[in-house]
Amino acid sequence: MGLTERIFLALIVASLFGSFAHSLAPANASAQRRADPRERRARELFEQGEAAYEEGRYEEAISAFEQAYGLSARPLLLYNIANAQERLGLLREALDNLRYYLEDAPDDERPVIERRIRGLEDRVARQEREEQERRADQQTIARTAAEAAATAAVRDGRAGAEPAGPAPPILGWTLTIGGGVLAVTGIVFGALALGARSDADALCSSVGESTFCPSSAGAALSRDGTFSLLADIGIIAGIAAASLGVYLVLTHDPETPTPSRRGESPPPSSAPSDADAPSAAEEAHLELGVRPVAGGAALVFRGTL
Repeated sequence: MGLTERIFLALIVASLFGSFAHSLAPANASAQRRADPRERRARELFEQGEAAYEEGRYEEAISAFEQAYGLSARPLLLYNIANAQERLGLLREALDNLRYYLEDAPDDERPVIERRIRGLEDRVARQEREEQERRADQQTIARTAAEAAATAAVRDGRAGAEPAGPAPPILGWTLTIGGGVLAVTGIVFGALALGARSDADALCSSVGESTFCPSSAGAALSRDGTFSLLADIGIIAGIAAASLGVYLVLTHDPETPTPSRRGESPPPSSAPSDADAPSAAEEAHLELGVRPVAGGAALVFRGTL
């Protein structure tokens, strides 16, 4: 065999050996990943989550998938988490995880994932509109109840009164103090809402410009919404009642006689003449209203005293 043939044969052998070694590299890397304790634990958690998902135990599946993702950071686990969250009706969370997964999804899967994202965006938008309408209805009910209570209190304060002498503006002070208590209660609920929001922020983590919130943050987010609603109701109703009370205190005439208890005889007094008696049109009348405006609510007073 000549020198040229030996060199050519050596090149062929070297090429074959290089190809064999290159084909072994992924297998070695895969074997190393399987030998990693974190990878083994992540695989166990994935299998647990898969079994829970197939049995309809979606909350357990989400917990297992999230733990597996924390150990291995495999993007496909985000897809599994999104599927389980969508089954539970956690549409916002499912939408976020699908967006994260889309960044690393294979090219042949991207059109399907993008269609799912658009569908979830439409469902989330409808859900948000329904929540806003429900919250507006609750606030309207609270404002209506506050207006009715304030109007009834004013009417009860002047109904069937018999003159018995000067008296302090008890109704005004009662409304002022009661409104203050309601407002303070609303502030307390506002502080609780901030605490719940802080708890939710502590559980969430930022990935670039996006925020990833595990399912365990759902309870804190729910408390935040409930406490915020109670804070709005308490503060609005408290301010309405306190404002009416302050108005009655400031406009109180100390010479106006207070109503006497039923059965008591009024002190002697000269009867007013027909000319001095107020007409029906001049009778005191006051109504308090709360009108929604951009970014909050406004108090509206109507009537005369």
